[in-house]
Amino acid sequence: MSEPGTLRPAPVDPPSPATPSSIVLLHLWRNRTPRGRFEAGKDLTESGMVRSLGLPVSELRRILSRLELEGNLTHRLQYVVGYTEMKTVYHLTRRGEHEARQLEGRSGEDRAGR
Repeated sequence: MSEPGTLRPAPVDPPSPATPSSIVLLHLWRNRTPRGRFEAGKDLTESGMVRSLGLPVSELRRILSRLELEGNLTHRLQYVVGYTEMKTVYHLTRRGEHEARQLEGRSGEDRAGR
């Protein structure tokens, strides 16, 4: 019980739970390859995302397909660090970068508020 005349902190809304799509967008944002770089990192491949995010392959493929249809990401064959052959690599489009920056800002606010 609080003392009379003391202020109680205002209730804080719990952060909205992260959706699988937002988790993938943030992962691609945080692991993006600098423009013009020849090789991509392993975390931008499907197998790298499965390892890093712990999502089942089928769910990840569904998410990647939906994000691509929405215009948030694109894929291409590219050399990947540690592999001799080219792999399919996923990159954010400008729209996807915008979405990811907004999500990154919100996750930063959530961390600061804790």
